Amino acid sequence: MRALVQTLPKLITELQAPEVCEAIVFAVWPTVIGQQLREISAPTRLEDKTLTIAVTGREWKREFEQHAGQIVYKLNASMKSSVVERLAFVVDQDGVQALSGDLGTRRPDRISQNAISNDVSDAAANIKNSELRTNFLKAAAACIEHRDGAAK
Repeated sequence: MRALVQTLPKLITELQAPEVCEAIVFAVWPTVIGQQLREISAPTRLEDKTLTIAVTGREWKREFEQHAGQIVYKLNASMKSSVVERLAFVVDQDGVQALSGDLGTRRPDRISQNAISNDVSDAAANIKNSELRTNFLKAAAACIEHRDGAAK
């Protein structure tokens, strides 16, 4: 599974589209932040290298703000690229609950089967965590669709 997550940074360098970077950041968020913190936080948007994170309460917002530098470092280290420069935190308990089941809620739940090659599907099949597998497939599909669209 770690090897699959490590393939995502290569897509960032190949495809610089903002929506691709956002999908990849959303896909790696659970592995970077850990299960317990993931249950009380969720990324909502990546814009101009600022990642907005919804948290469940003011106390958590303060706690995350104190550790923002470490989180940015871990995100960028996991992606081997400076995709995120700043974090912005908003208190949105309902948003966290809505996004906690699917970090890609802002995107259509559809994963284009045309965009997913057999190699990607086979690699995704090795990911035991269903959420991570789905997020990986969404990120891969977004990257491949963007690449194919740019080639036309």
